[in-house]
Amino acid sequence: MRTALAILVGLLLLTTKAYTQHHKAEIGCKFGVNVANLSMPSNNSISSAVTGLHAGLYIKIPLRSNFSLRPELYYSGQGQVSDFRSPPNGPSVGVTTTTINYINIPLMLEWGRKVSFQFGPQFGIVSSAKEVGTINNIPVNSNIKAGLPPRDFSLVGGVSVRLNKRVYLGLRYHRGFTNIVPQTGGVVAPAQNRVIHIYVGYSF
Repeated sequence: MRTALAILVGLLLLTTKAYTQHHKAEIGCKFGVNVANLSMPSNNSISSAVTGLHAGLYIKIPLRSNFSLRPELYYSGQGQVSDFRSPPNGPSVGVTTTTINYINIPLMLEWGRKVSFQFGPQFGIVSSAKEVGTINNIPVNSNIKAGLPPRDFSLVGGVSVRLNKRVYLGLRYHRGFTNIVPQTGGVVAPAQNRVIHIYVGYSF
């Protein structure tokens, strides 16, 4: 996994160097909050969103007028809160918070200037994952990274508004397609990442 990431980052840097020799690229950082959940229906729990943080770097490479390539590299805290019920739809027997931290690499196409729209694929690598809480008054504090797929594939779309030459605000929706829950009993649970990103960007 580390080798693949190193190759991807190396290719990205080479591509960036080739473009920036003839184009004026914009380099910057972005940070903000996530409102995240997993698309995992269950008859014994009620899920709700968890709030996390994200932060990282981007480079915006002009291709044509108002049209750019925008690769990014950022940390993202995702997951969900689960309220377990027994029997199903009965009283709560405990609540746990699942936190999955990713290093995400979106390869976005961006159109526009003051108001811009972005869309593209995203590749995520799990850096850590935990489930913390209580069930039936028993504390839960589990490292669940080993039970998750190490990589996540998503599509991301969003819009941003530039406030001045350097600062802008953005909103994105990130829809995962990788099943987070491993196969059980021959059935794959449809548990995929669903994340709303609200962020501030700053260009250097």
